[in-house]
This record gives sequence, structure tokens and C-alpha cells, in this order.
Amino acid sequence: MSTITWRGDAPAVKQVDTNVIGGTWATNDWLRATCNGKSVTFTCGATQTVAAMVAGFVAAWNASTTYEHAEITAADANPNITLTCDTAGMPFTVTWTKSSASGTISASTTTANSGPASLATLANYSGGALPVNGDTLVFENSGQSCLWELDALDDLTTLTIIRKHSYTGLIGLPREHVSGATRYTEYRPRAFKAGMVVLDVGEGEGSGSGRSIFDANGSNPAITVAATGQSIERGVPALLIINTGATTTLDVTKGSVGIAFFAGETASLNTLDISYQTSQAGDVTLVCGSGVTIAGTIHQTGGKLTVESNVTALIQDAGEATFNGTATLNMADINGTVYDNSSGLWQDIEIKAKGKYDHRRSMVAKTINGHIWIDDGGEFHDPYEVVTVPDGFACNPEKVVLDTGERILTPSGT
Repeated sequence: MSTITWRGDAPAVKQVDTNVIGGTWATNDWLRATCNGKSVTFTCGATQTVAAMVAGFVAAWNASTTYEHAEITAADANPNITLTCDTAGMPFTVTWTKSSASGTISASTTTANSGPASLATLANYSGGALPVNGDTLVFENSGQSCLWELDALDDLTTLTIIRKHSYTGLIGLPREHVSGATRYTEYRPRAFKAGMVVLDVGEGEGSGSGRSIFDANGSNPAITVAATGQSIERGVPALLIINTGATTTLDVTKGSVGIAFFAGETASLNTLDISYQTSQAGDVTLVCGSGVTIAGTIHQTGGKLTVESNVTALIQDAGEATFNGTATLNMADINGTVYDNSSGLWQDIEIKAKGKYDHRRSMVAKTINGHIWIDDGGEFHDPYEVVTVPDGFACNPEKVVLDTGERILTPSGT
């Protein structure tokens, strides 16, 4: 087991794919290359030679104004078509299809992409080799981003990742690729993908990273977030995590974090702890998307939590939690503020002395089973009368806030 530091200082090399054209082509046979779902097609005319196919395709590719194609230059090296990335250090993927029964194409990468932002480049690591199972990979004291070939370590299962707060580079790609006037949906791997036992983010001094995306590849890491940087993408947390396993634990004390943040993403958590360092109200912003499964308890002592998925138990000592969508909740002790905008079934709710349950932001109907226990000083807000409480409230009406519209309530005890 070794501790390896990300250096990110390898020289940039342009990727070159060599595609050998052979066999016999007939009139109306076509040859097609596709990048990110967008294709260039050349159809054989009256001249049925390999040289004509090569020259015709190269001309068609280089004439394309599609952004993905424009980043790659085709060259005629009869009987080869070479595709070379215009940007050294940035990879591409092109796939080939054909209609011909006897024409052939053989595609290979003859010069691999390499560069300072490539996870697959050996020279970017302090040991000059890719990490292996049991190793610890450290990102620190650097602004060199890690952006490309982020699935290079996806065969590992027991990697420890430490991303210090002194690391200011970016890890992972945004959903949209933007470079000058070029803009398209990113098709390359967007997240650092590896099986992990530990993911430790934000320890130490520094300003941190404005984007870090990790794919745990089904593993069950112990995740600790001491801090994140300021997000560089408006509305998107600085730290994004996906594909965690059922026994994953998450402890956040400062920063903006998204778990399965985007639609279609998934993740699982066993326990989730949200606390704070200096600002109880503002240190943490955490979003759990609709694809998150939370098997155990959420314990919140500060920060702002947004949940789109089902929750087993919430123990809230302080802070703010917002539930959206169809999120269900099996048990909650509320001693901060809970904004309930969900339609999911809730049960076993106790509102403590400093607690507030608030359904004023939503007109969505829902049911809360079991008594709602409200300690003296607690608040329940449902002025639109959309929350059904079949078993009623257990409280002292004179010492709580029951904002329930014009309904006639029969408190069930003190």
C-alpha cells in the first residue's frame, strides 16, 4: 500500500486514431463515423476505389461544422484515414459503421491521448504509475485539474482518496462542454470513477475545489467532508457524489454537496450526519436527489438539507430540512425547521420545543399517520388544510402554534 500524490504535470500529446480502409467498395456503399451521436457519412460514387473512399470521407469530415467533428482533423493517408484531436491532452471517441458487404475498416488509436489533466497518464502520479488497490491517492497543494479519462481507475475496489482543501483544481467535467463558441453535451466520462473505502474531502487550509465529481462504482466508502470550495457552476454543488453502496456513510461539516444530484443518477447511504464548523445555519448545503436511498438515520445539527428521496428517520437538533417530490418519512424528531413540500406518506412525527413543521410552501396534499406530538413551544403550519392527520395532535394547545386553517381540531392529550 502506497501513498501517491497527483502531480498533473505530464506533457500534452494529441490523440491520433488510424482507420485503415480496405476491401472492395461498390456504388452507393457508405462509410460513417460518429462522435457523441453525431455522424459524418460518405457514400461511394462511380469511382469505387479505396483511395476515393478515403479522400471523399476526409473531405466530408473536415467540411462538417458540427462542434464535436470540428475539434478533430481528418487526414488522407491512403489507405488510412487519420483523425487527430486539435487540442493536445483532450481525448475523443469516434465509432465507425458501414453498409458495404466487402469494404472494410479497421480502427485503432495509434497515439494515445496524454496530458496534465488525464487520469490515465502515468506521469501525472508521484510514483510514475497508476494507483492500485489499497493505495491512497492525495490531491493537495495544486491547481492542476483532473478532467479526462476519468474511468482509468474503475477496476479498483479499495482506493482511499484524500482531496485536501489546498487543492484548487477541478476533478470531473460539467454536463455541457464549452470552449469558446463550441458548446455540446459532454460525452466523455464526467466523474472520477473508482471503488473506494475512504473519501476524505476538504481537510486543511486553502480555498478548495470549485468542482469535484466522484463515482464510487458501487463501493461503500466512509465519506467525510470538512469543506468544499465555492462552486463554479451556478445552482450545482461544488462536490457531487454518485453510485455509492448501501453501507456508505456521509459526514458533512462544511460545504455544498450533492448526492445523486441530477435526474437519473443513483446513490445509497446508510447514515448521514450534517453538522457545522462556525456557522450553524450556513456552513452546509446538502442535496439528496430523487435517486438516493437512505437506509439509516439522518442526524442534523445545522446547515440546510434538501431531500427528494425517501427517508427512514430524521433526528434534527437544529438546521433546516426541505422535503420535495414524493419523499416519505418514517420517523422524525424536529427541533429545527422542516419545510415539507412532499406528497409522500409520513408517520411518527414529534415537534420539539424549538421545532417547526411548515407546509406553507406547498399545496400538495399528504397524510401524516400517528399522532403529531408537539412539545411546548413547537409549531405546526398548514394553513391551506392539505395535510391530513387522522390521529390528531398530542399537545397543549395554549403553548404551541397550531396554524391549521379553519379546521376544528380535537387535541388528543398533553
